[in-house]
Amino acid sequence: MVKTINGLPKDYSGKCHIMMNDINEYVAARNLVFLTMLMDRKGAPPEEAAETVLHLWYSAAITQAQSVQLIECVSHLFAQPASTLKDAYAAGADIALTYHYTPSTMTLLGDMVQSDYDWRKAAEAMRRVTLAPPRLDFRERHLSYLAPFHRVSSMRMRESGILLPFGMPITDFTQPNR
Repeated sequence: MVKTINGLPKDYSGKCHIMMNDINEYVAARNLVFLTMLMDRKGAPPEEAAETVLHLWYSAAITQAQSVQLIECVSHLFAQPASTLKDAYAAGADIALTYHYTPSTMTLLGDMVQSDYDWRKAAEAMRRVTLAPPRLDFRERHLSYLAPFHRVSSMRMRESGILLPFGMPITDFTQPNR
């Protein structure tokens, strides 16, 4: 979808309708959160929203500020009287996000922000999978094809679960990605 929208000519003035559908309600709920977060002009600046979406997509943990942003976004979705969220984007271009959801999708969204699973337990569960001893041969074969500095970065991602440039501190990432 992003590639499609970014591929439109700069002078495009027509309408663009995109329908996203997924049989997996969890994926659909996450996509709705991502799009809402990126469209919200009253929320975080676009750069912060994009970084939050990046970590929600790829990282096992998020910062406290990103967790608050997620909660505000989901609360915004629950507060909508109808199933349409309308907002203005950048240079006055109107964007409308229309969504249709089932009660179970809304339950997933609610569970996403109400979970009390702490990062320590989540990190242990993640490491049991990403660093599982039975998968050692698979990991080492994968690492053998990488350049040495990529090996270190790949292992850091498996150990921390956080997508950041190597050397960036991860101490602020204290909330599990729900």
